[in-house]
This record gives sequence, structure tokens and C-alpha cells, in this order.
Amino acid sequence: MQAQFFEVTIVVDERGADTRAVARLQMGATTRRVGTGIAGHTPGVGNGDGSAVELATARALSDLAEQLFASADTSSALPNSWL
Repeated sequence: MQAQFFEVTIVVDERGADTRAVARLQMGATTRRVGTGIAGHTPGVGNGDGSAVELATARALSDLAEQLFASADTSSALPNSWL
């Protein structure tokens, strides 16, 4: 099997007290998936370290991973040595 390369683009937007991340996965020419994540923050109160950005990004990637697990045929993905 040849190596496959997929691209994930993450866009983060801060609006008011919310930070929203969108993770877009491109798999080949036709398969696309989008995961989203939101984190709240209080402007000017201890969030200068980027924790809301990191949390929103983690949630977007987690959403994307859940979609991939749900669509995968997990029975055929077991290593041959386990069968």
C-alpha cells in the first residue's frame, strides 16, 4: 500500500466571549470532513496564554476524530495478527 497524505486546516476565530475552531480534513479529491469546537473565555481575564484557542482546537479535532471512527469499518481495520 502506498503512503497517503491528508491535509487538515484549522481556522480559529475569537468573537466576544467565545473562541471557535473549525478543522477541515481533505481526503482525496472528494472526501471532506469538518469538525468544530467552541470554548468560552473572559476577555482580559487570564486567557492570554491561549488556553481557549487550544481547547477549541482540541474539541474540533476530537469532533473530526469521532466522525472518522463512526464512518470507519472497524472490523476490517484490525491487524491481521489479531484475527
